[in-house]
Amino acid sequence: MFQAVGGFDGRYKGCSIEDIELGYRLKAAGHSIALDKALQCTHLKRWTVASMLYTDFFLRALPWTELILRERRLLNDLNTDTSSRLSVMAAGGLGLSLLLMPMWPVSLGLAGGSSLMLLALNWPLYRFFYKTRGGWFALKALPWHWFYYLYSGVAFFIGLIRRWLEARRASGLTGRVSEHAARLMDMLPGKPGTKEA
Repeated sequence: MFQAVGGFDGRYKGCSIEDIELGYRLKAAGHSIALDKALQCTHLKRWTVASMLYTDFFLRALPWTELILRERRLLNDLNTDTSSRLSVMAAGGLGLSLLLMPMWPVSLGLAGGSSLMLLALNWPLYRFFYKTRGGWFALKALPWHWFYYLYSGVAFFIGLIRRWLEARRASGLTGRVSEHAARLMDMLPGKPGTKEA
């Protein structure tokens, strides 16, 4: 089955979304993917904050956005389920409200509402953190998890801009500003074939 659908796409370099892209092709070919929760593995990677953020943003979030837009399918699965999408919106609302707070103090209400929404949507995960690692660990995990949703939303927004600029370029409608923007977007890693830094 793996060979029948062409195996992993070699254009993805480093720790990217080659497994997710393979899953899209397997599903399109009519196969189902089973999850065996008894199987466990450990990734042989030495993570730092910088390498984790680089990999997650440039080698996962941006290529995954590219894949979603190319396939024109946003599956209610993995990290793109309804709860995750709502969490991305809530994290965006929280980030925006924190930026606006010095000029518009009423945005404190938006920050509070967004925080409550993030807590409610992800409560099972935070409860799991609390049960397995304790309250302090769960508390420290919150800002990182919310930051993850925030930069995932930024990656999706960048992917949408890239797609729009590519459509303008293909139709010959690029002006000076959009051509500069397209060049800037092309310099960002995150497309298949982009090598890991």
